[in-house]
Amino acid sequence: MAYEVSLPKLQAYIDQAWVDPIQKSDLIAEVGAVRGQLSNQTARIQPITGTGRNAKKITTTIYWQDFCSITPEDCSDECTAATATSDDSSQDVTISGCKQVKFAKSMKQFRTVPHNWDQTIALELAANMKALDEWLNTTYIAFVEANKGTHEYDLPVGTNESQDWTIPAESWDVDLIPELRLAARFAKFGRPYILDGTNLWSKVYKAGFYNANADGKGENALFNDFPYVFDPLAMADAAPNKTYLINASAIALLTGNYWGDAREEMAPGHFVYRVQSRNLTGVFYDVHEIQACASNDFVTSWQIRVNYEFVLNPKGCTTTRTGILAFEKGAGA
Repeated sequence: MAYEVSLPKLQAYIDQAWVDPIQKSDLIAEVGAVRGQLSNQTARIQPITGTGRNAKKITTTIYWQDFCSITPEDCSDECTAATATSDDSSQDVTISGCKQVKFAKSMKQFRTVPHNWDQTIALELAANMKALDEWLNTTYIAFVEANKGTHEYDLPVGTNESQDWTIPAESWDVDLIPELRLAARFAKFGRPYILDGTNLWSKVYKAGFYNANADGKGENALFNDFPYVFDPLAMADAAPNKTYLINASAIALLTGNYWGDAREEMAPGHFVYRVQSRNLTGVFYDVHEIQACASNDFVTSWQIRVNYEFVLNPKGCTTTRTGILAFEKGAGA
């Protein structure tokens, strides 16, 4: 059929768009925050399987032992057997979130224009996937904000305001780095990294260039005590003036798919397959492609869906330690 979609051609045309600087600029998503999470997260929950190809949810169970109640005591009779045991705990993790974008194409449109069918669909598909990429990014930032933990270290600058440690604008400099390191130590962060918008961006950026100067080496080295994830555009909208200190094991983004890489016809005119995000490594979107004849026209519509879940690490003896600390840039003096 003249208007049958070819997945290899779609991928090839998306590849071509990624080479063109102008088209690529329209398809690259602002997803620094969630891309940083995917590269830093240590949690791996596999395999995640459903109860069938049309399962309503994808679930797995995490098990762990609870050693949180160990208390040293005075020595007693060596012949007395211990009776205390650790508890077994578990949590079901379900990929239940689903978000979609949709678009349709009329066959009549291609009677009067020279556009290539597969190329047109490829660019439309890439643009819609970008929208899902950025939605995941914004949702991730909201998840971080919603799960911020309690500060256990009192910084010498600023004040704690509802779990946001608010620091005056003039104090966002290299002297803040040791204080953030202490905050991470008190919160028992094993692998902390910083998620930032613009609070530290300029300072860290300049420090890299001043590294060649004798008096700039120390400042640059101190800034580099932490890994950074910068997302200036998304953070400006989703969490203005915020900076987060995140333990790498605290959060996981889980995604799942009901369909494979091959385009299959599940019902007459209804095709399913999955496509990979061009902006988020390891994230695939389920696609429903539906052909119909209505109002004297042949129309094909696409639904692109992400099955997702953001999960907070359930293992921890101190419930107020979520692995996330929030800091806010306050007004200047």
